[in-house]
Amino acid sequence: MIAIALFCGVSGAYAQNEEEGDELTADMWSLYDGTGKDAEKVEGKIYNWDWQIGSGAAVAAGGVLAGTTTVQETAFADLSEYSTMVIYGVPGNKVRLMFNRMEANGQPADGKMIEIIKTINDEGEVTLDLKNEMLRGVGDDKQLDDFAHLVTIKVPWGAEAQVDAILLYKGTPTGIKNLTTAGNDKVVATYNAAGAKVTTNTKGLVIKKLKSGKVVKVMNN
Repeated sequence: MIAIALFCGVSGAYAQNEEEGDELTADMWSLYDGTGKDAEKVEGKIYNWDWQIGSGAAVAAGGVLAGTTTVQETAFADLSEYSTMVIYGVPGNKVRLMFNRMEANGQPADGKMIEIIKTINDEGEVTLDLKNEMLRGVGDDKQLDDFAHLVTIKVPWGAEAQVDAILLYKGTPTGIKNLTTAGNDKVVATYNAAGAKVTTNTKGLVIKKLKSGKVVKVMNN
């Protein structure tokens, strides 16, 4: 859960209101004994793993943003309890999300995996409906899965992409709020998602430390 306070006066920055969204994190991935809705977690190490969300750097075309490079069907993040995913990153960049892979080497064309490609809009975000976009199959012959197992997020071929954060919601997102600072409170330091100190106006997801001691995550556009 991201716990972020709201303040007044920082131009061009946005913050997620407290208790509105859960952040997608690497520790949400686990190994499972199967691929369907009733798959159970099992102990074991996930190999060929990568995580580049929030790194502050663009990932090359075809690269992995989150998940296994092999798109291992039994290693995934179970997002079935959520209804909406909001991806934040560089406007115009595309992301390729692979869900519900039912068998090794399963592809969208044979109905064995769900693939969704999203383009981040001019405001630096894009939304995915986890309840109504889990469509398996091709053409008019599609079925809606009632679960969402996120296996891997990759960058489509043709261009690089940078993703700064992904938030998950169990209800309807209330949106991103303007960051504001009250009274004499002010920003004293700004860091990127990797913890390195950056300038106040650095684009993307940053962490701001305030004079009061409070720490907030904000999205600079």
